[in-house]
Amino acid sequence: VEMGGGARAINQEMDREEGLPRPIFNPTGRVMDLSQVPEGGPLAGRLWSPPAKVEKFSDQLGAGGFAQLHLRRLPLKELAETVGLAVWLSETNSLLRALLPSFYAAMTSNDATYVDPPGTAQQVNHVWVERCGSVGRPAV
Repeated sequence: VEMGGGARAINQEMDREEGLPRPIFNPTGRVMDLSQVPEGGPLAGRLWSPPAKVEKFSDQLGAGGFAQLHLRRLPLKELAETVGLAVWLSETNSLLRALLPSFYAAMTSNDATYVDPPGTAQQVNHVWVERCGSVGRPAV
């Protein structure tokens, strides 16, 4: 199968603007590899997050308020940034997708600056225990 790029392009102006099709490209910042699709069919395609994004997420979980979860002083802004990246990364990581509900539970707060989950003492404690467990820290 020949590609219709370059001199054979039907719309050469669009071809110059968008470029030639490539088997590996980065839609929405993720890496999509379709190089094995011709031989292996549609399920042979792969989609993954760039290592730099995964490292950034790991760094976020190991620094700031996340490093001090035992103090139960996690800034909401820090949590929101980490949750946003977790949602983005979960598109390519089903294990991370399973942790999202515990992140969401911590987003509901009685305080505008720090995570302060509403509910009974037992419910609040449960949110903090889940928060610690989801980032690999001992329960507080």
